[in-house]
Amino acid sequence: MDGRRPYILCLAAFLLLAVPAYAAGRTNYHVSGTFLYYDHEGRIRPAAAVTARIMDRDPSPGDKDDLLTVVETDSEGRFSAEFTAQEYQDIYIVFVADNGTWRVVDSNEKTFMWFTPVIWDVCKDDAEVDFGKQTIGHNSDDLGERHNVGAMWIYQAVRRSAEFCNERRIALTGDKGIYTVIWTDVDNATYSSGMRTRIAHNHAYQYDVVIHETGHVLMHAHSAMPSGSGGRHRIDRAYNRQLAWAEGWATFYAACVLFDRGVNDADLPFFAGGVSVEHIPPRFARGDRNEMRVVGALWDFYDLNNDGSDGVSIKFSAIFKALAASNGRPIADFESFVMLLVSEIDADAGTVRAMHAALRHNTINYSMTKMMKARGH
Repeated sequence: MDGRRPYILCLAAFLLLAVPAYAAGRTNYHVSGTFLYYDHEGRIRPAAAVTARIMDRDPSPGDKDDLLTVVETDSEGRFSAEFTAQEYQDIYIVFVADNGTWRVVDSNEKTFMWFTPVIWDVCKDDAEVDFGKQTIGHNSDDLGERHNVGAMWIYQAVRRSAEFCNERRIALTGDKGIYTVIWTDVDNATYSSGMRTRIAHNHAYQYDVVIHETGHVLMHAHSAMPSGSGGRHRIDRAYNRQLAWAEGWATFYAACVLFDRGVNDADLPFFAGGVSVEHIPPRFARGDRNEMRVVGALWDFYDLNNDGSDGVSIKFSAIFKALAASNGRPIADFESFVMLLVSEIDADAGTVRAMHAALRHNTINYSMTKMMKARGH
């Protein structure tokens, strides 16, 4: 803390109706501050990429508050804005879980928002209005009830996913519009459909699960979900190849977002009790009807570790390019994707043999001849 007494944020989860700012003004303002939150382990984190609406409180009954300007918090949760408005502004900030690319809403489709107190009667020209450190979620429990901080946990997990894509010049949502994440009132029911994800109330802190769901969004936005890929599933069981491929892609993507390619083991912290994507338990079903076998093969294609069976390392951007090469058509199953990947990366014979070995290492047996033909040479 900076030694000043922090403001206590008042919270709400309803849509704020704003009207345009003053058309002309006589006073210059500079408003700044930092937006922070407590994560599920009690650590203070920056609330990055959150929209900060700088507002003027109108004390007149029936009058709406004026929107002065809008900024977005940076990677450290800081915000800063300069604007000109009429004198005697009563300024407060509304932090909104919606930045135009993704948003987090409640079960009633109302966007989560966090309000600061009002700083009254700011009338000095070139006024410096510092809101200091605004922090939500102190002493929160695992479900993120206090101050709705669970919505921020979800929002920041999506941010990690979006940043991973941005670094590779990939748009997480493609041209499909805004991605809506609903933090529901229901436990143990997390799933995605199109550009919408429903996060179970007790899954808000499970950031790897949230990022897994963004993997489904990435597939939907740039390729298409294969027919038959919905429904209940368990990661140690065998089921249809379409579902195993779609779920395997999403989990592989989560591992890519969370772990460096060079790590010796990528253990997803909450997903299925911390299962490793590189060391699949022997009790898991074999072959490409099991989603974790698909994950293991994709990770062996991608990672930099050569464990004797996966002497190949393909960058994520190249793997994604193969996914997007479907041009909006669904890729039916993992085998179809492997053949497409071999073609898209223009693999030489040695690379194909290394990929084939990685597949066999993960109990997936595809035809070497078919893979060689898929090169298109």
